[in-house]
Formats: sequence, C-alpha cells, structure tokens
Amino acid sequence: MFREATLALRGGGQILISTPMKTTLIAALLCIATLALPCARAQQTNALDKAFRDFDPAVRQHVKSLFEAQRVKAEQGDAEAQYNLGNRYSADGVEQNHAEAVKWYRKAAEQGNAKAQTALGSRYVSGRGVEQDHAEAVRWLRKAAEQNHAQAQLCLGVQYVNGHGVEKDPAEAVRWFRKAAEQNYTLAQSFLGLYYAKGVGVEKDLVEAVKWHRKAAEQNSSAGQLYLGDCYAKGEGVAKDITEAYAWYSLPSEAFHFAGKRREALEREMSPEQAAIGKKRADELRAQIAAKLKSDGK
Repeated sequence: MFREATLALRGGGQILISTPMKTTLIAALLCIATLALPCARAQQTNALDKAFRDFDPAVRQHVKSLFEAQRVKAEQGDAEAQYNLGNRYSADGVEQNHAEAVKWYRKAAEQGNAKAQTALGSRYVSGRGVEQDHAEAVRWLRKAAEQNHAQAQLCLGVQYVNGHGVEKDPAEAVRWFRKAAEQNYTLAQSFLGLYYAKGVGVEKDLVEAVKWHRKAAEQNSSAGQLYLGDCYAKGEGVAKDITEAYAWYSLPSEAFHFAGKRREALEREMSPEQAAIGKKRADELRAQIAAKLKSDGK
C-alpha cells in the first residue's frame, strides 16, 4: 500500500513522493535530502566565506578576488569553473541568484559535466531559478546518470518512483537505486533496502534489505542505522535481537529523532542489564564506524 506526501523544498518548490505506507515520512525526507545535495556544499562554503568577510576586510577582498578569478575561467569556457560558479550563486551568500546559478549550471552541463547536469536536473525538479519541468529534469539527470554519477542515478530513480517526467516504474527506480548503491552512495543503499523490505519493484527479500541497510549504517548513515535497528527489533531478515536494535537506534544524529523515540520505547521493554549491554554495544559500533571512515579517508 502506498501513500503520497508533498513536502516543501528549502528555497521554494515541492516534491511529491510516493512510498510504501509505513516508510512515507522518512523516505520523503531522504528524497528531500537527495535533491538538496547539489547546493549543500556551496551553502556551507558561502557561510564560511561570509563569516570571514564580516570579520576581516582583507579576507573579504581576497574572497572577492577568488570569485572574480573563477568567473574569468568560467567565461573562458572552463566547465568545472562554470559548475563552481553555479554553486556560488546557489548558496545563501551575498551573491545568491538562482537564475544565474541555473545559467552557469547549464553552460557546464552542455559540456558534459555530470555534476552540473545533476544540479541542473535538480533545479528543474524544484523549480528554483527555472520553470519546473520534470521531463527536462529527467533529461539532464539521465545524462549524468549514464556517466555513472551516483547522485544523479538516485535522483533519476526518485523520478521513476513518482512518475515525474516518466511513467511510474518501480522496477526501473530500483535499477537506478542499485547502480548508485553499488557505488557506496548511502542514500541509495537506504532506498534499495526499503524497496527490498517492501517488495516494491523487486522481489521481497528481507535478508537483502538487511544487507543494504547495513552497508549504509556502517558508513554512518543515520537512515541506514535506523532501518537496521528496525530489522533487529522486528527480527526481519536477521535474528531478533533487541540489544543490537537498541545499539543501532543509539547512533543516528539528533535530527533523526525517529531513532531516539524507538530506542526509548525499546528501553521500556528491556531489563537494566539488557540496556547496559545495548549501550556498550553502541559504543563499540561508534568506534568501529569511526575507524572505518578514517581508514577510507572520509
């Protein structure tokens, strides 16, 4: 059974997500996070730039010089500079101009820059800086996805889930989710796990769902950790183990308050000894994940 949820995007626009009933809200949030990614790093960069500009006039002049140098390279046809300039105009800094961001993303995208194609496709989804056009979004996302750009593959899968710009096709969505997931893209791994768990677009396979949730969880994905906790709590695809569930529910960021609520509900059913084991296991998992991320250079 499915439910549709419409949620507002930051900066304008909306996304309609059709997902398995029990996972609607969380999956919807994942979709929003996915479509916000093209400008997330740019926003962070501009926030730092602004802090320095406000603090030191010399830094302010230096940042301006870098911006102008980037513009010169972009105007000379450098695709990477064009993409970066689009990011600059996307961010919440003094230069923010969504139409200008789209202009530079398009220039880079037309040269085959997969990052710019993904950003431009996402702009056509949200309607920021350009009129919303899902068919055009799919066209640009597909170009990037076919270059094996993991984020574009996930976004294209979302379009197939929603039937935006293409016919609804859960199997095709899963195909693109898998391509991104196999590149260790955690959001795609979480989506793929969800679709295996519900048997949507693919034959239901709870063991396979656990496999993908674990891959995401071990890369410190809050969504993966939440869903893996669910698997252990319910005994779906893995032996039921409430202390292991408690441990995984303890790891997601505070923004993922679903996990905290589930951990608290689980703790009410546990003995003090079980809770202590769960907390110890959570500490072990944190250390293991931190060590793995460090070894992977993340």
